[in-house]
Amino acid sequence: MWSGCRTKSGLSTLSYHLGVDLSRFPQDQVLPENLDVPGVEGHYREVAEPTPSSGLSLADLGQRYGAGRTTSGFAGTPGTVADRMQEWFEAGACDGFMLQVPYLPGGLESWSTASCRSCNVVACSPRSTTSPSLRDSLG
Repeated sequence: MWSGCRTKSGLSTLSYHLGVDLSRFPQDQVLPENLDVPGVEGHYREVAEPTPSSGLSLADLGQRYGAGRTTSGFAGTPGTVADRMQEWFEAGACDGFMLQVPYLPGGLESWSTASCRSCNVVACSPRSTTSPSLRDSLG
């Protein structure tokens, strides 16, 4: 699953999010503990918490971060993923989703085309609005 993801791309993105140059650390060792992270602390916790128990090297972490799979998420066929998204939305567990696709261009288009064919995700979105723009409807 991770083979199509480039380690350097994932580590570069993670470095940017953390505000820390991860290329200065040995790629065959785990993420150093207690890094001073001037960037997004949540991204650091996302990758730092599971690292000691999993033993993921920085190279492995880069592949997974690049693929958007560092935390548990929805996985399965486009239909099962879309069904689960719809369940969460209808239960009030969320008001939307952020998708991270493993490649550009085309990753989001491939996913959305397959998902919309499999189920009616668009039924969750409002069909009409009285606001002239999305910004107005969000407040």
